[in-house]
Amino acid sequence: MSKFIQIKKDLYQTYKNKPWPCHSLQQPVYFTAKGIHHLLYRKRRPRKKAEKHYRLRLIPILPTVIEKSETAVRRIQSKENRTFTWSLKYTVKINGRWQVIKVILYKK
Repeated sequence: MSKFIQIKKDLYQTYKNKPWPCHSLQQPVYFTAKGIHHLLYRKRRPRKKAEKHYRLRLIPILPTVIEKSETAVRRIQSKENRTFTWSLKYTVKINGRWQVIKVILYKK
């Protein structure tokens, strides 16, 4: 098994089914298999290797973004299916540089 696949599995096992308090939504948020799939694929096609590695390195930062983000922008994906997304943004320091990290939350 490649090192990349093992890291992916370890990160998912660490964060799955673990609630993170989201103050802007006032309810807990969970990391799912659908979330990791989104990190690795775009429109059912694999993302480039460099992008996959970059996104997986952001997983440990997700709890900070979810817990400390002050606003959540709600978007209705489908009124019939009652599907919603929320967008959270938070600025964090990564490798000495400040970066805005955006997290998309999905609820059906």
